[in-house]
Amino acid sequence: MRLRTRRVVGALGVAVALAAIGYATLRPMPSTEVRLPLLCLICGDLGAVDAILNVILFVPLGAALVFFGHSVRRAVLVAFLATFAVESLQFTVVAGRDASLGDLITNTLGAALGAMLVATWRRWLRPRRRTAQRLAGGAALAALLVLALTAAALRPSVPPPPYYGQYAPMRLTLVPFDGQVHSFLVGNTVIPYGEVEGAEQMRAALLGGDYWGRVEVTTRSSPGERSDIVRVGSRPHSILAISRRQHDLLFRARVRAADWRLRVPIVLLRGAFPRPWGRYTLEGALGTRGWHLKATGAEGARTRDVPFSALMGWSFLLPFEFHLDQRLPLLNALWAVALVAPAAYWSAWAARRDPATGGPGRERAWGDWIWWLVPLTLTAVVALILPLTAGFPLAHPLETGGALAGAAIGALLAQLAMLTQRRTSAAEVTRAVP
Repeated sequence: MRLRTRRVVGALGVAVALAAIGYATLRPMPSTEVRLPLLCLICGDLGAVDAILNVILFVPLGAALVFFGHSVRRAVLVAFLATFAVESLQFTVVAGRDASLGDLITNTLGAALGAMLVATWRRWLRPRRRTAQRLAGGAALAALLVLALTAAALRPSVPPPPYYGQYAPMRLTLVPFDGQVHSFLVGNTVIPYGEVEGAEQMRAALLGGDYWGRVEVTTRSSPGERSDIVRVGSRPHSILAISRRQHDLLFRARVRAADWRLRVPIVLLRGAFPRPWGRYTLEGALGTRGWHLKATGAEGARTRDVPFSALMGWSFLLPFEFHLDQRLPLLNALWAVALVAPAAYWSAWAARRDPATGGPGRERAWGDWIWWLVPLTLTAVVALILPLTAGFPLAHPLETGGALAGAAIGALLAQLAMLTQRRTSAAEVTRAVP
């Protein structure tokens, strides 16, 4: 009966995973003139995002196949054939989709990861003490690496000239800006509609921290979708852009995440355009500690500062455009939970005495207790150490609370897993006694 239930659940999981894969990969998309090379591995401006999401997308399929009863090798083979079929359809039938060797590899890797996680679940969900110590150390190092890379990815990035300015640039998926641009400056450089003169001086100013843009416009309507007002950049890289969506001001400036083919954050100032029409002075700046936005009109000035945070790494990986608004500290806090909880979980197991080495009457050694410092150290890194090292503002209270919540959640889940293991062992011993 138990095996039959497992097979039913596994079959349902396989069906759901395949449906999700089909929905994510076989829907027609708007056609583009540029086709990505078939043999590329990291393709397009968001190639790293696509690769990571491809791995994540196929993890449930590999996990469900092993749960259904297949071996890891067979699960990987099935996933490979499934992704080969998807890529073939994208290449021949589905409009607006690009097939590539990179998709085939990352999809198969994702399925292999999911299959291995299910096949070895006892090793990482109920680990022995030595294994738990390795897992706790690895999870802590991985979290520190993510935090450090996020801080590095927020540094400005300025490609070499020539640079070109655009007023009301046309994009395939955007609504054109129907207002009038009166002037556009980046730093102390006047940006014309066309090639920028003095590009080397402009690049030096940007790399020196003078990373701001100002535009004077007259608006005529309130577009429901993002409408670019001005943009400056090289071909094909965008350095700085100021946009509008309904009553909100949007600003994006190139950071190092773009060099790594990750998504560049877009910051938002709500209520920058109280009226559909009017004359406004719009400013956006990227500093060493965050972004600054300002919109000045007949109704007065509205400003917003968005501080940098090492917990913004989630925003680089989104499959869709997302504007950083007042929800940012809460979303960063949730990311902190995801980073700290695994280290806390395995730290709790690492601090647990194995029955073979520690009886009920023995006191814990100092080496047992020290593992509880791992999640607390991560919390200190998030709240204080990394912000001071990177020159960022101190963490928002919600972000610090998220790190502490991750430590508590990981420890609590570990205690529940230990309790379940003890009950299971007791039940097995009871059944073994005649």
